[in-house]
Amino acid sequence: MQLPTLEFVKNKSAEIKQAVNYEFTSEDIDKIVAQKERFHKHPVNYAMHKARLMKERDAALTNGDEARFENLMKFTITFCKLLIIF
Repeated sequence: MQLPTLEFVKNKSAEIKQAVNYEFTSEDIDKIVAQKERFHKHPVNYAMHKARLMKERDAALTNGDEARFENLMKFTITFCKLLIIF
């Protein structure tokens, strides 16, 4: 097995320092949350999920996307009914 070169170690050290000092943006966090949600069959935080649905529904209404608004409205109502059952 060959030992790493001094330049390799310096590059890795610089990469680690950059990673430690990285500041996550809202987009980064949204991507991480979306990726984690893909593996859950049900939302972990129902209140947050409901709030997100309502926010998307309101955005669709504001943008004039009536089809998306109707779909989100039906889904939100169904979701809220499920919350009452559980």
